[in-house]
Amino acid sequence: MIKFNYKKIQMDIDTHIHLLRHFSEVDKKYISYLKRKGFKDIELIEKQLKILGGKFFSSFCKNPKELWEIIQKEIAIGNYKYIYYDNLNKYELIFSYTSSDFPNGIGTDSLIDITDLSESEKRKIVVTERGNGNIIKALKKNPKITYQINVIIKFINGKYVLKTIFPGMLAPPFPDIKNQTIEEYGLNKKFWDEHVVCL
Repeated sequence: MIKFNYKKIQMDIDTHIHLLRHFSEVDKKYISYLKRKGFKDIELIEKQLKILGGKFFSSFCKNPKELWEIIQKEIAIGNYKYIYYDNLNKYELIFSYTSSDFPNGIGTDSLIDITDLSESEKRKIVVTERGNGNIIKALKKNPKITYQINVIIKFINGKYVLKTIFPGMLAPPFPDIKNQTIEEYGLNKKFWDEHVVCL
């Protein structure tokens, strides 16, 4: 297992703002923290919180800063599995908990494989936007409780950079032909063509 020096993994303000999409709300203390870091766009914070997708429960963590502190502790003790993509210089870390750790789960997993849906549910799939212009398939259905966290770290210019953290099924980024290799774009498109997000 690779050992990350979590103190050297960089998390910038853009990552903080990105991670807000995996929360339904954040505490005032965290808003004050963002303001001290120079971020004052409250409207963008509210917009990020409303984006469809898996959400962390406030009983597990109250904001992205607290979430990152939890992950750092888990990295320090080696409590994770990982996948390394050599051609992308990307690590996917997977943290798993149990119902004895968190009886109500750590958050929600809003992804469903289309093949797991009934024919009736498949007819109710709609196409909608999920922030940043990403078009997704969605279905009005309650998300599943999850006990898993995924962390994406990229090795960029000799440094480990935190890209995202989210609850639930390990999912690739949305397909982006401008910023992804042909191989990465193809894999990402295949995944998102085969999954729906719970509304």
